[in-house]
Amino acid sequence: MQLQPAVSVIVPTCGRSGRCQRLLTALSDQNLQPANFEVVVVDDASDDGTTEMVEQLRPSLPYRVKALRLEMNSGPAVARNVGWRASDAKIIAFIDDDCVPDKNWLSAGLESMAADSNVGVVQGRTVPPAEYHTTVQPRWHHIQDLPTFSPYFEACNIFYRKAALISAGGFHEGISWWGEDTALGWEVLKQGWRRGNGSGSVVVHDVSERGWRWYVHAAWLERNLVGLSLAYPDFRLNAFWRSWAFHRNDVPTALAVLAIACALRWRPALLATLPYVFTAKTKPRGPRSLRIFIEQAVVDCTRLAGHVLASIEHGVFVL
Repeated sequence: MQLQPAVSVIVPTCGRSGRCQRLLTALSDQNLQPANFEVVVVDDASDDGTTEMVEQLRPSLPYRVKALRLEMNSGPAVARNVGWRASDAKIIAFIDDDCVPDKNWLSAGLESMAADSNVGVVQGRTVPPAEYHTTVQPRWHHIQDLPTFSPYFEACNIFYRKAALISAGGFHEGISWWGEDTALGWEVLKQGWRRGNGSGSVVVHDVSERGWRWYVHAAWLERNLVGLSLAYPDFRLNAFWRSWAFHRNDVPTALAVLAIACALRWRPALLATLPYVFTAKTKPRGPRSLRIFIEQAVVDCTRLAGHVLASIEHGVFVL
């Protein structure tokens, strides 16, 4: 008869078999005894043999691991919910397949949870690779660098008490592609649980080149956060630049869009685009920089459009 593990590690993954294998191998180095944890890999309809990889790797791993496959790609919220509901432990740790945990990751997370039975969520510390700040990165790269508590409760490195997950209803599947982890974190607090200090639970997050089109898509999905700001006022207080503006640069973006619209009848209105030009990270000084400037403008305008439409939908004003 197998003993109940102290913690279950949930790994949602899709089409990244190599990274998933790296993570499973890295978990073998945890200083927590292998009998004290299990790993649940949720394959979100991958087409690269991820589930088969887990089954082949299983005999060489010192801890228990099981793979659950979804036949339809449903997004990270669904995958994580399937994972924790199939787990056997009272503490659930979530990690993404583009992360590598420190050997103390699980033991430190359990220690933070054990410090107070009223703690429902502990967010770990997520850091970039050692060479990140000393090498030139692609313009449109993605990285999670979370040295302290984040109001977004990013699920790439976070621990929940299973009772807290049950009381909060799990990840918000209605916004599965952006903000589902944020909604869960704040709902857990709303249910009366506390958050704990997880600075000792460290993972290293990969740098990924995504391209500007990925950022356009992400900017559009950011509209989900407008609704969350109404449901959870403390999120708005902690995450927004101002109660009526999510990012500082949303103001010059809105001003520039309005100026261009007014310039159709009154050309001097174009002067109001200057704040956006001056605050842009890349100035349009040559063909390459002009292309990057235009790409960034598309991202910013997409974000603004999402905020405006979500504001109309929810009856609130957020730039």
